[in-house]
Amino acid sequence: MSSSAPSVAQQMEVISPPGLPMDGPRRLSLVRRIYELSADNTRLKSMEGLRGLAVMMVFFVHFHALFGDFARQSVMLWEPSHFLGIVGNTGVDLFFVLSGYLIYGALVRKSVGIIAFLRRRVTRIYPTFLAVFSLYIVLSFVFPESSKLTRYHGFGRVIYIVQNLLLLPGLFDIKPMITLAWTLSYEFFFYVSVALLIAGTRMWAWSPKIRAIFFAIVWCGYMLVCFSVPKSHVRALMFVVGILLYEALSNETFRRRLNRSCEIVAIVMFLASIAFIYFMDVRKDLFAFLPGWLAGRNEAPGVLAYQGPYKTIVLSISIFLVRSILLRV
Repeated sequence: MSSSAPSVAQQMEVISPPGLPMDGPRRLSLVRRIYELSADNTRLKSMEGLRGLAVMMVFFVHFHALFGDFARQSVMLWEPSHFLGIVGNTGVDLFFVLSGYLIYGALVRKSVGIIAFLRRRVTRIYPTFLAVFSLYIVLSFVFPESSKLTRYHGFGRVIYIVQNLLLLPGLFDIKPMITLAWTLSYEFFFYVSVALLIAGTRMWAWSPKIRAIFFAIVWCGYMLVCFSVPKSHVRALMFVVGILLYEALSNETFRRRLNRSCEIVAIVMFLASIAFIYFMDVRKDLFAFLPGWLAGRNEAPGVLAYQGPYKTIVLSISIFLVRSILLRV
């Protein structure tokens, strides 16, 4: 019989034998082991704060989607809910930046092997995704009138299920079974592509300057493509912003230049970008004169706010500046 990972109950028995109460340190050790938390103090507190901010912003989006109609009865409730529901979409962009920073950093430092890295990503993403996916399949038989599977028949239905299992809908023109899984499609695509790129080119042997120039060219090149096509995956460039942020903060000269004046500029820029993003959505007529305003839209499933090249440019600059200040602490 093959061995399996110990259950939570078994781990508790190891940490605290039956009959003996667990003290604080042992209980904390259990939590760290279950949730794979580091026991040292090397975790970036600023990074944890940014992740918390991103979670809160995404929460506002879903809160407005679920309860926004109830808030319409009062202007005092509707306006804040509407505002947070729009600007909260930037929480996803922030998550992509953090992923680019952390994942690229771990791979380029060779702190983890490529195969081990990909295996770890699969085991982190798929168990939860498969649980929700299986529940959707079961509910499709219980409530067929609400299921997307009824649009397909025979082998076509099997192909559609496999496409969703492989997280393809967020990357291709495929209607997703689970609408919000599109972010997993982006994340997993980034994991695989950046791992293969770094391993295939032995990028860890490149000079930091050459790596930074390479990814700056990638960002600019794809941004130009986005302005020339009606639809694009422009939000994926936020991963590249995270990569450039890692390379910038690894440069001691750049870090020394982040003074108080830079902090003020970064904060003002970020607040201005939030206002800019809000008006991009509620007053589209103000921006219709911009060249390529209707180009390169990132039409992610379930995302109703404006998602195009101009928003990505504004967010790329403001997030890069603000995160540079925060992550150097």
